[in-house]
Amino acid sequence: MIKFFPTRADDRHLRGLGYVRAESYDVMRLEFSPAQLPFVIRNTQMILDYQPVQGFWLPCRFSMKMDLRLKVFKELLHRRLEIEDVYSGYRLKLNNEP
Repeated sequence: MIKFFPTRADDRHLRGLGYVRAESYDVMRLEFSPAQLPFVIRNTQMILDYQPVQGFWLPCRFSMKMDLRLKVFKELLHRRLEIEDVYSGYRLKLNNEP
């Protein structure tokens, strides 16, 4: 497990955890969120899962959850967004194949 975060507070990058295979350094999973968010977005979480395909670890599932909240004297908006995308059917052409 590797923790990553921006080195400066003003960076607009990602922070989170990466799960990496120790023997091959293949990424198996990333759990992350933007380091800085607009004021209406709260509690963002993104997960990217990988699986082996023809000997390569490739993305197989992405999920994102976030809360949107807008409050000016009273709450005007409160929504929970959830997205999931599945990747499959990879067809890789390797250098030694015609």
